[in-house]
Amino acid sequence: MGDLYDKLSMRERQVMDILVRLKKGSTQEVLDHLPDPPTYNAIRSIMTIMVNKGYLKSYREGKKLIYHPAAVQEKEKGSMLKKMVNNFYDGSAPKAISTILNFSKDKLSEDDINELKKLIEEAEKKKND
Repeated sequence: MGDLYDKLSMRERQVMDILVRLKKGSTQEVLDHLPDPPTYNAIRSIMTIMVNKGYLKSYREGKKLIYHPAAVQEKEKGSMLKKMVNNFYDGSAPKAISTILNFSKDKLSEDDINELKKLIEEAEKKKND
């Protein structure tokens, strides 16, 4: 299976990036986060197509349809994350990690912190090899 992002149009990629970030959202919520947004009906149509292609799933919440990314393979998650880091953080892993740490710092356990330290140590070893 090829890279999910290679299969998506530019607008579909934008929708996917937003829903990955938000975890779920209505058509209006996605529209509110889009740069140069098209009409509501155009975005609703794109999201319906993405559901039909299997990229998104949807469910009813009151009168709204709520969309969320369908389960993706680990390889695709890595590819999506790489593209998000490139798009939102100018390719800077430290900037992306800083953002993640800032919104999760109150939830980090001692084990989480130790795991992060271990990952940094492993990165330093790879760089020095």
